[in-house]
Amino acid sequence: MSISKPTANAVLVAPVDLVIDADATGTAPINRVEFYVGTTLVGTDTNAPYSGTNLNLALGSHVLTAVATDTMGLSATSAPVNITVASAPNLDPVVSITEPLGGSIFSTRSNVLIHADASDDGTVTNVQFFSGTDLLAAITTPPYQISLSNMAIKVHSLTAVATDNFGARATSAPVTIRVLAPEALKPTITVLTPAQNARITNDTVTVTGKAGDNAGVAAVFAKRNNASQFSIMTGTTNWSGSLNLVPGTNTVLFKARDLLGNESASVLRTIYSVVLNPVTIAAIGQGTITGLTNGQIVEVGRGYRLTATAKAGNLFSNWSGTIVSTNPVLNLLMSSNAAFTANFVPNPFLTAKGVYNGLIGLNNAITFTNAGLFNLTLGPDGAFSGKVLLAGGNHVFTGRFSVAGAAKVHILRPGKPALDAQINLDLASKENLSGTMTDGAFTVPLNADKSVFSTPGNLAPYAGRYTLNILATNPVAGDGIGTLTVSTAGAALLSGTLADGSVMSQAVPVSRAGWWPMYVPLYAGKGMVLSWVQLSTNGVKSVAGDVVWTKNPAPGKYYTNGFALGTTLEGGQYVAPPIGATNRALALTNGTVTLNGGNLITGITNSVVLTNNNVLRINGTNGLQLTITPSSGLVSGSFIHPQSRVITPIKAVLRQDQTKLHGFFLGPNLSGQIILQP
Repeated sequence: MSISKPTANAVLVAPVDLVIDADATGTAPINRVEFYVGTTLVGTDTNAPYSGTNLNLALGSHVLTAVATDTMGLSATSAPVNITVASAPNLDPVVSITEPLGGSIFSTRSNVLIHADASDDGTVTNVQFFSGTDLLAAITTPPYQISLSNMAIKVHSLTAVATDNFGARATSAPVTIRVLAPEALKPTITVLTPAQNARITNDTVTVTGKAGDNAGVAAVFAKRNNASQFSIMTGTTNWSGSLNLVPGTNTVLFKARDLLGNESASVLRTIYSVVLNPVTIAAIGQGTITGLTNGQIVEVGRGYRLTATAKAGNLFSNWSGTIVSTNPVLNLLMSSNAAFTANFVPNPFLTAKGVYNGLIGLNNAITFTNAGLFNLTLGPDGAFSGKVLLAGGNHVFTGRFSVAGAAKVHILRPGKPALDAQINLDLASKENLSGTMTDGAFTVPLNADKSVFSTPGNLAPYAGRYTLNILATNPVAGDGIGTLTVSTAGAALLSGTLADGSVMSQAVPVSRAGWWPMYVPLYAGKGMVLSWVQLSTNGVKSVAGDVVWTKNPAPGKYYTNGFALGTTLEGGQYVAPPIGATNRALALTNGTVTLNGGNLITGITNSVVLTNNNVLRINGTNGLQLTITPSSGLVSGSFIHPQSRVITPIKAVLRQDQTKLHGFFLGPNLSGQIILQP
């Protein structure tokens, strides 16, 4: 008894619908194989190849075992297989040395603090510090730092190496420092002019000062505001220089450096360059501006804040003039002759707010990787949140529409290229979204409709029960089955089984026009069924749509090579018959039932009579039995497969709109079709 899949110590990325495969042999035939996750039984299989499943396996570590029992009652347990379910593929750790700074100079008497920042998508197990190839220390818990004294007099190249819980390693960029012989004194520096907080009406200023050191001053430096580099002043012991000022606040940093590279404590001077100007403030539309008034005298270069506030029923659109921005709060440095206009518009989102559901990827090149489900919830101010179900992943996003109804979102996908979407809100109907989505390799359309029905007040005309089929198409010979329930609030609830035995379900609202965005991910995130389905109330209520059904190649019993099929969904309203022996779920008495495909060498045809209490009496020698559930229209049954001699289950639905029964059965490795008709 052994587990062949998954392999020991495998790391699986959530969400995980676990499939456990096992091999079992014995001198007596194997009666059954039971599969366990920990102590929990997750499946039993009586036929080789043996397989068990556990849907939506939780994050963390798990122990898998399988127990085989033969027809003599003897059993054997496999060796345990340990696996881990992680939230994302393991990434290399990220590490950098943040202290000391490159180019720092220390004496041999200094205590040198070496600090590294390290992070990982899992956990960091240790950080090693090196000088060249010499290991200095290994730290297993944050903060990742060491303090060293009496370092050798030389140039040190420091690196840090981080290792994560899966053994991945990363090395920081090197940081070079110098260790020199000790010196008694650091240099000193004094700024003589200008005074602290001096107000200057010129755009240049002359600065002067003194510096000193026991070994000699090498240079004096000054840096204005957030300049990237220091400027060197003229002179050393007595120094001076000229600095250009910008209107408003100027902060200047001064420091001296001695001949051994030691630096003085920094001296900071704040200098104001004063330029006065009037400012122009205006508002267009229904809103107010606070912070400044029109014509107010302001200082150029000084910081100010403007806040635009829309009146009830309106939204701030944008600032125009000196600064163009869509942020209602402007934190600005005043410029000369500045003018600011706040633009307000009526709020278009008050009636457009709600939940929108739809599909991406409906064009002539639909694949598993470029088509999926789209959901967006819009608030009354244009802000929204949403999610995309695509290629086995569930990806969330947030954003905000402009007042013109346009938005762009960037959606990250771990281990895959990010998605970029352009979304447009139809401001005329305020019920439809359109746009495109791309990952750089594909660009596909996006469409979604608002959920508009409610109970009470606005009842969905499509409310009711439906039975439906996803019709057979090569190589799948059977008809998939399903039931659809639409509430008076427009909520569509799908439950069914595809013709390869895959279970499908979905809950999503239908639109005002009766569009149902059907998307069901399949095969543990390796396939899907997708369609824009139209619900109709013309005459008998019906559902219809063109369907794309995909399955990636995967080991198993049916269609292991995978497929990408185009087929049709069709169905009609189902009304359960009133209770009573003669009330029929299907308007027929005599009919013919036909079975084809499913590894049958020749088709099977039997005559059928629908008797009282919706009992189907079937003539034939193949043990065919069919049982109707009148409340739902579902049909279950079985027959003895003439090739395998195995009792083979049947699943089907009644189609009152066609006076037929459609469904499927599964042969040894192929799907087959069952049809009952007058």
